Amino acid sequence: MIRYRIAALSLALPLLLSAAPAHAQRVLPLDPPVVLPPVSAPERRDAERTLERMTPRPEEKHQGESIPVGRDNPGLGYEVTTGIQQRAIQQALPR
Repeated sequence: MIRYRIAALSLALPLLLSAAPAHAQRVLPLDPPVVLPPVSAPERRDAERTLERMTPRPEEKHQGESIPVGRDNPGLGYEVTTGIQQRAIQQALPR
């Protein structure tokens, strides 16, 4: 008798759940459009200069050499990064 109840419930439960009212299946609203503030002329000019520095020129593409990439921070040259690394090594070593 219990087997029949379990079988009936296992067959009826998916049917009952699939018969949910249509309003239960809500559609979430889409995100509102993102409006960016206007870009000032100096910011646009700086972005264009950076883009020109980062993109290779057509004659550089044909040479097959490595493309020079501008640094994010020009103050971090070889000497500066080497000095920072040496200081970190000296601080890490036991005294």
